[in-house]
Amino acid sequence: MKRKLMKRIKINTINAFALFLTAIILTTPLVAYAAFVQPGLVNGDGVRLRETPGLNGVVLGLMYRGEKITLSDEIDHDYPAWVYLRREKNQTVGWMEWSYFIHDWESES
Repeated sequence: MKRKLMKRIKINTINAFALFLTAIILTTPLVAYAAFVQPGLVNGDGVRLRETPGLNGVVLGLMYRGEKITLSDEIDHDYPAWVYLRREKNQTVGWMEWSYFIHDWESES
């Protein structure tokens, strides 16, 4: 009887730990691991920085010509015309349509 109880406690402990790890993995945003690697500038006025790629994404803010941004290596294959970036002005991260990006050669010198 005692052996069965100890076995049941061990199984319940393992299940609780697995549930805990699953919860951590599911609640950790994947974008937190994106590497921001390519400096650039915004080429447009009132360019929308969105929470998710696509025209239905929540607008996080408007960006203006010459504003510094840094592109990420994050890719969304469903939206290949969108880039994930960090807005250097306030460190906000989000998505922008790629045609508003200009490479910032001066930041690399």
